[in-house]
Amino acid sequence: MGLDISLKLKSVDSVSIGRILAGFEDEKGQMQDGRIKVDGQIYEVKFLNGSTSEVRRNYQGIFGWFRNRYCHKDTTRALALQAKIDSVLAQSGTDKYRIISGTHRQFLGLLKASSQRTIEVGDYGFATNRSLVAESGLVTAMNEKLKAEGRAIKFNMIDDYNRLLGIIPEAIDPRVLPRTLDVLSLGTFNVRVPAECRDRFVPSDLGQWKAFLANPTNFDKINIPGKLYGYMHPKPGHQPAKDTGWEAFFARDKTAAMRAFVRKNLSFEYRGFKSEIINLLAEKLTRYVEICAIKDKAERSRQLEAFFARANWLVPEHKAMYEEFVATQGREYADSVLAQKPIEGRVLFKSFSDVLICAFFRQTSKLGLDFFRDKGTPVMFQFSDYFGRSYIGREGEVSPHKAWRGGDETMRAYHREGGVAITSSEMRHVIKMEDKSTVIRV
Repeated sequence: MGLDISLKLKSVDSVSIGRILAGFEDEKGQMQDGRIKVDGQIYEVKFLNGSTSEVRRNYQGIFGWFRNRYCHKDTTRALALQAKIDSVLAQSGTDKYRIISGTHRQFLGLLKASSQRTIEVGDYGFATNRSLVAESGLVTAMNEKLKAEGRAIKFNMIDDYNRLLGIIPEAIDPRVLPRTLDVLSLGTFNVRVPAECRDRFVPSDLGQWKAFLANPTNFDKINIPGKLYGYMHPKPGHQPAKDTGWEAFFARDKTAAMRAFVRKNLSFEYRGFKSEIINLLAEKLTRYVEICAIKDKAERSRQLEAFFARANWLVPEHKAMYEEFVATQGREYADSVLAQKPIEGRVLFKSFSDVLICAFFRQTSKLGLDFFRDKGTPVMFQFSDYFGRSYIGREGEVSPHKAWRGGDETMRAYHREGGVAITSSEMRHVIKMEDKSTVIRV
């Protein structure tokens, strides 16, 4: 019978917080003695008072017993391994260690509570915090250990579901968004799971997400142009259900509400925009929404093509230069200069696209929380700010700013602190969810 191995490593240098916790930490956060196999060699590891008390080689073979009893324990690799493990444990008071350890212990709890062979867990939180877990090797090391039991953890982001259905930023480009929405509403996206993803997804997983998005109630949330059109053109006699929210805001002042919508969904890359550009983007978004509402698809396509003509996407100073070229050099020359930089490279178009892309994926991310809840899939939510500081116990601080509702100066001051991140909307959605039973906040 072989020895129980807590952790397998290719080299001493591959020691990481995630791997050490996966190998030795129990559900209460205590380190348990065990064995590490490094490049085929086995080492006994013992812990005492938060650090390793001993790491020694465990010799195998005919003379293994004799060598283990009488040979000196402090081989060069054993000492190096002990130093590496101790360097990991020395980080136990940091936010990084807390996030990885908290995630590991919650995984252990889920495994203990479930009889399922494979457990799917949703992956949520700021990218910086989720990356800590991903780069730590925690899930890989846990699955290596679980393999002997025939079990596994699938740690999936809703972004992965989107990507495998082809719902990527390029598909939300405003020039093709109406076609994408047509396909989404019909649920006709092709479901293909590439070979490298088949350990985490099966076609039925993606089919469920596709059907969930096509559900009319959910589709109305991701149909950004349609939703904005409804706010701009409410039915006669219709009153907003509440005094707050976008519907009420548009009912009070459509122009101010559209500007606020642009501010909220602008990428951090454009944090320095002045009100002149914000107003221009809001005007363009208003026109775009009206075009998208055209029922005749041929006419809609014709108007969209005209709307996205290069000359329409010049910021004011560049538009003035273009008009000067037209007056002094002729339109043919002016158009030849304009053609040297495609629309994709123009800041006005890129920021316009970002507004729609961010607004769309903000909704799919919140819907993802509902989707995981409905299918009984637990969600591991790294409930911490961008720098890893936990929000648990101070939920009132979750993106309390409403600066995107204000004017130019307010927005610029706010954006120096950071933008209205999609994760902030996800956190607020969790707080509002009536049934939070599937969301585990780490």
